[in-house]
Amino acid sequence: MSRFNQDMCCEICTFIERQHPRYKDAKDKENDEVINGNLNYEGIGLPPKYFEWAGLEYEGWYTTDSTFKELVSRHFHELIDDLIKKTEQELAALDRADNDKTVTK
Repeated sequence: MSRFNQDMCCEICTFIERQHPRYKDAKDKENDEVINGNLNYEGIGLPPKYFEWAGLEYEGWYTTDSTFKELVSRHFHELIDDLIKKTEQELAALDRADNDKTVTK
C-alpha cells in the first residue's frame, strides 16, 4: 500500500515511491497516526506531478539498473501468467456450461 494515500501498489510502484523526496515525510506521518490510534489514516496525499516524476524515475532505474530491470520483467511475467490462467479457467467454465446445455437438451 502507498504511504502517500490508500492506493494498493505493486512491488515496482512501491520501489519507485520509496525514492520520492517526500516519502520519509509520508512514512513518518503515517507512523505517528498509527501510534496515536488512527488505523484508518488516509495519507498525506500524492505530491504534485507525482506520476510525471514516477515515470521519469522508473525510466531512469529501468535503463541503468539491471536488478530493477529483472524485477520489472519478473513482475510482468507473473501478470501475464495470471492472465493466461484466468483466461483458461474462464474458457473451461464456458465449455462446461456449453456441455451442460447439450446434456439437458
